[in-house]
Amino acid sequence: RFFLYVLLPLLLVAPGIADAEQPDFPIFFTEQANIAIDGSADDWPVALPCFLSSDSQIRSGGRKNPQDFTVSVRLFFDANNAYLFADFADVTPLNNPFAGNDIYKGDALEVYLGFHREDEATAFGAEDVQFGLGLSGKDVETWIWTKGQKLAGQEEMKIAPKDGGYALEARIPLTKFTPTALKSGDPVWFDFAADNNDGGADRATQL
Repeated sequence: RFFLYVLLPLLLVAPGIADAEQPDFPIFFTEQANIAIDGSADDWPVALPCFLSSDSQIRSGGRKNPQDFTVSVRLFFDANNAYLFADFADVTPLNNPFAGNDIYKGDALEVYLGFHREDEATAFGAEDVQFGLGLSGKDVETWIWTKGQKLAGQEEMKIAPKDGGYALEARIPLTKFTPTALKSGDPVWFDFAADNNDGGADRATQL
């Protein structure tokens, strides 16, 4: 009905590196979203999912089989917020005792966002941000690696355990990033990485 498209080039697992052959990827944008951050996507717009499931996407460690750890992530924006919904299949769910810079060692979702056109970028720019959401049975631990600090603001996050894994829903104000507001047609680069910990001192898998 009132949803508009923003064209977003889709990058997977290699933050900051643009693929010139990757076509633009459409994602929903609306001036003001009205959804409950409750761990359910029942009230979400039809945001296209990004799948982290293939063995070809493993960048660190390994897994016995794909059923042990896979993730699908959906992303959309309104004028002042980013919305994330991640659906995790995980046989050892919500293992993350780490904080700050080390949250990637536990169960976590890493997110890269870039708010400008960068046809041949090979490194972070001034308008890029990489942040993580550390996921445990207690709470969501946040960290912005490009700023060396927590999100620590008006974000809303909810973890919903389920059979065979869990879901994460989040609303993150764009005041944490640059720019602080978006409009229909703005380009945004994005990239996800998912970390899995099976109870050890470091992550067992990164997709």
